[in-house]
Amino acid sequence: MSIKKTIIAVALVAAAFALKAESLTFTGGTDKDHLLYKAGEEIVFNVTLIDKDKKNAPVKGRKLVWERTGDDGKKANGEAMSDEPLIVKTKIDIPGFVRVIVNVLDENGKKVPGPFAQFDGNAGADVMEIQPSPRPENFDEVWDTAIARMKSVPMKVRLERIHCPNPAVMMSEFSVTLTPGEGPATGRVAWPVDAKDGTLPIRVETPGYGYGRNPINPASVLDKGGNIIIAITRYGEDPLGSDEYHMNLWTNACFAFCWHNMTSTNANDQFRMVMRDLRALQFAKTLPQWDHKTIKVGGGSMGGYRSIALAAFDPDVTSCSAHFSWMADLAGNTKYGRIAGWLPRWTVELDYIDSVHFAPRVKCPVDMLVGLSDYVCPPSGQMILYRLFGGPVKMKALQNIGHGIGFGVKCPETSYSRGPSDGSGKVVLVPDKR
Repeated sequence: MSIKKTIIAVALVAAAFALKAESLTFTGGTDKDHLLYKAGEEIVFNVTLIDKDKKNAPVKGRKLVWERTGDDGKKANGEAMSDEPLIVKTKIDIPGFVRVIVNVLDENGKKVPGPFAQFDGNAGADVMEIQPSPRPENFDEVWDTAIARMKSVPMKVRLERIHCPNPAVMMSEFSVTLTPGEGPATGRVAWPVDAKDGTLPIRVETPGYGYGRNPINPASVLDKGGNIIIAITRYGEDPLGSDEYHMNLWTNACFAFCWHNMTSTNANDQFRMVMRDLRALQFAKTLPQWDHKTIKVGGGSMGGYRSIALAAFDPDVTSCSAHFSWMADLAGNTKYGRIAGWLPRWTVELDYIDSVHFAPRVKCPVDMLVGLSDYVCPPSGQMILYRLFGGPVKMKALQNIGHGIGFGVKCPETSYSRGPSDGSGKVVLVPDKR
């Protein structure tokens, strides 16, 4: 090889190594609290391209492209160089959110791949005035009738002890019958072996969307003096089934779970899942170790949705942690043109399983975690939940965070809290003091 070719080859390898060594991401936010804008007020996004491998130093000389969408249906886009922070000014004239996505381009004009090479910024205007589809007049009647019917059928419980690596923990699988024609509620339950009757709180774990086994951590059972922990399966499956068993369910009988029977009020997957969860909790409350005082429910995504439902329909629930909660504001895109989430297309019947309509019945304290870039569970629906919960609420809102996933370095986060609802549906969003 000639000296000239050798030099060129070395230069290309060095350039490729340099490109590979980059760890590009963005930092940024808005010119004020991202949830406190007013409709029609200017919203200013300020975004900087940085290299994490160089102590988050700003990166110059790269081409950036941005796109603005929003709950108002309007779009805009532009481009800029990274030599200075990118400023995008916009507004929204109705209650709702604007979304600004920024990408960096490579030397071929292609977007640099990967979630961290993108900024996904969101800001809301008059967010406490975002309205859902009207709550059905017979919403409470439909649910209360179904729950009363289930409770009228005696439970047949199968409870079998299973191996636990910690001998201080009693671990079992359970199966509980519902109404005739419905499959059972299933899962695992555990408590300390030496627990005395009437001494333990119940903690309910509701897994999110997906498939597979959901084991209970023995350390959680023994935490803080001991707990009854019940982990409820998603669709009444065998909680101890093999990987092949769960995969077969996921790709066959339960394929497209939560997208079945969307024009039925009570035969869709969500309604039936909530009923199984309620039955499982009904069973847990029969355990003699329960202290008859405390029931904590919690989960993320579909697990957050399930937790909200348990808190809404079982008044014994004393606290609810609902993070990145799914199935909120199901009519938002179809009826109101808001940015769509990963949700079933709205039908009238889906108003009965929309968690925003569960919310007024939730009287216990609720802890929320919201990703403002989460368009599996759009932020518009999360704001409606915050406003409509019947009890006190704490909410942390995270900028540039998607469905439990961060897109870059730590970006602004804000916290808010309020007391119990006064029933008027009117809420003023007030940031917590820092």
